[in-house]
Amino acid sequence: MRTSARFANCVLPGRAGGAWPLALLFLYGVSVPLAGAAIHVANISLVFRDLAGFLFLCAALFYLPLLQSRDIYQKIYAGTLVICGLVFSGRVLGPIYGVLSTPEELMYLANSPVVLFTSLYLGAMTCIHLYSGPAVKNLTNAVLCFVFMCLPLAAMMLDVQRAGALSLGLTVVTLFFIGLWRRPGRIFFPLFIVAGLCLFFHSAIDHALYALFLKTARVGLNTRLQEFQAVLDAVSISPLSIFFGLGWGTTFHSPAVGGLEVNYTHSLLTYMWLKTGLVGVCLTLIYIGNLTWQMMKLTCRAPVKGLAVLWPVLIPVFFYASHKSLDFGLILLLASLWTGKTRFSGRVASDEARV
Repeated sequence: MRTSARFANCVLPGRAGGAWPLALLFLYGVSVPLAGAAIHVANISLVFRDLAGFLFLCAALFYLPLLQSRDIYQKIYAGTLVICGLVFSGRVLGPIYGVLSTPEELMYLANSPVVLFTSLYLGAMTCIHLYSGPAVKNLTNAVLCFVFMCLPLAAMMLDVQRAGALSLGLTVVTLFFIGLWRRPGRIFFPLFIVAGLCLFFHSAIDHALYALFLKTARVGLNTRLQEFQAVLDAVSISPLSIFFGLGWGTTFHSPAVGGLEVNYTHSLLTYMWLKTGLVGVCLTLIYIGNLTWQMMKLTCRAPVKGLAVLWPVLIPVFFYASHKSLDFGLILLLASLWTGKTRFSGRVASDEARV
């Protein structure tokens, strides 16, 4: 731990106390799983793919100081992620409306954590602008946020993403109770507008809910429990593999994809268990658990920011394979940026201070 603290102090000067979980995870991930890959003679291309995904996971360790150095960097970074989410959504919806050609390979852009973040952030900002009152400026901003929010929402519903839809609903409900607690008199106007929108789009909402319930009835949890059992069987070949994993590049037959041999799982935790063992899982839980706690505290100070990053972080940890993507690392970096204590931290809730 002392070594990890020194390493964290090198890359995050003055922040070693809060950075050591990620630093320790990084040092472990670039040593023990690599040794495991060599012992099990893993495919080198798969090793590099796994290692790249792991480095994305640790992006905050290297890029956080730069983004914390100036306030404008934080705004540009967050705005860039929103733009990326809109572009990804447009690429998903384009072929449906004949605007873009159908890609030759499945890109799974609708599963991107950046798309979910964009939907949550713009949806929450819509509620905040409505909560600010019926002024022309507030209504204009609310309309713009709502229109752009419909793009990632439509992309996710096209893919029938239950976790994304549930997280958006929970975000709106949470903002309602926060607003009711802080200033009850202001909650009636946004509540009236949201009720009107639900009535206006009732047919689309009914269709989306039917698709969500139908998918749940057909596939349930998408064999996530069977996948967990398959990972358990894979690492149970020896006590060492249980605690230290099978290394980067390891493959297994996943029941979640029809028994095909793949090098990923649909949960960050089972993925880390397969590759890095229980030791890697514990280090990941310390890092993600600490970040989750910070995001929950951020939600109390700045609900829009806290809720916008909370669900895109938690969903891949438990349910989606997007934890290997660059997008997930970028969201983790944004969460670390918004929850970090910098000289700009006094402004963290400035966007919502008026409400």
